[in-house]
Amino acid sequence: MMMAQETMNMKKLFEALTRIATKLQNGSGEEAIYEILSTLGLSVGVDRTYLFDFQALEDGNLRASQRAEWVDVGQTRQIGNPELQNFDMAEAGFSDWIEKMYLGVPVVGQVKDFPRQQQLLLADMQGIVSIIFMPIFLNGNLVGGMGFDDCSNERSWSTEEIDALRIAASIIGAICYKP
Repeated sequence: MMMAQETMNMKKLFEALTRIATKLQNGSGEEAIYEILSTLGLSVGVDRTYLFDFQALEDGNLRASQRAEWVDVGQTRQIGNPELQNFDMAEAGFSDWIEKMYLGVPVVGQVKDFPRQQQLLLADMQGIVSIIFMPIFLNGNLVGGMGFDDCSNERSWSTEEIDALRIAASIIGAICYKP
């Protein structure tokens, strides 16, 4: 059974999804993406939300480039970080992420529990404590990912939050990755 705070957070998240749908009726996806990221970030209570584009390579590996970002007040932007452009995920030690994402499974957890090579990029370089990273598909193809970073707290993500963020990732896939 969800506690009162979790119920309130879910209410905020579903209200955010409603605002996103309304925003999309009134503008293009590209114009709305930054507002969508901020709306989701604030409703989920994270420090940073962002969108990555993926390029699938012949061997199944992915190259990732950060496309858009929202950060809360006092947080460091990563959008200009050259390490996050044309990023070879397998070479950097993120093969397990690639496998999960191709299966449609989000990467969720506290960074301290991730392999050390991933901790170097996530915690040491970007200050991430807890993360959820959702794969984005278009017509069955993995085209991107949407991340939510908590840089302040060790956090457990509820099933309901994960499901709602999966819906948000689907919406973003439909508006930002048109064939």
